[in-house]
Amino acid sequence: NIAILVNNGPLPLEYTVEQNRFIKSDITLESLKIPAIVAGAILVIALLFLCIKYKKLGVLSAIAFIGYLAVVLIVIRVTSLVLTVEGMCGVVIATILGFAFMVYLVHMLSEQEKELVQYRKTYNKSMLSMFMSLIPTLVIGIVLVFASWLPAYSFGTIIFWSILILLLYNASITRVLLLNSIEEKK
Repeated sequence: NIAILVNNGPLPLEYTVEQNRFIKSDITLESLKIPAIVAGAILVIALLFLCIKYKKLGVLSAIAFIGYLAVVLIVIRVTSLVLTVEGMCGVVIATILGFAFMVYLVHMLSEQEKELVQYRKTYNKSMLSMFMSLIPTLVIGIVLVFASWLPAYSFGTIIFWSILILLLYNASITRVLLLNSIEEKK
């Protein structure tokens, strides 16, 4: 009868922990310090290369690239994505993809010595070419977003967002930066 149980008060309950199921990562902030410094140095050298080789277009594309990275990192933060080691690899791949796109774009534009209409056509052709080459990677990212395994989910989500941001950012902000710069020069 429930009335007897309520009148007797709480039942004595003993609980003992037999096993701890928490798994701590072997990766600490100290172990990430050296790779972060090396990656930052490589990034600075790559951006300096871009600025020296392509002059004004290189400086503007370096600024656009830094903006792209900032947007990717903000999206990762805002979406509260669990960042695993595989997810960090996704950030590295996103950085490489973004830089490769900038170099390709600036290279294609610097080869043009024609009217602004030609620059716009070249820019659009470069965007289409890059989009078509990124479709397989985007599909892999979308498939991994639906994975139940956390590392695959983290990697896939970062790849998906970084490619989407890469295309949107370069179709809007980078386009305005570079084409306005060329227009001022003409």
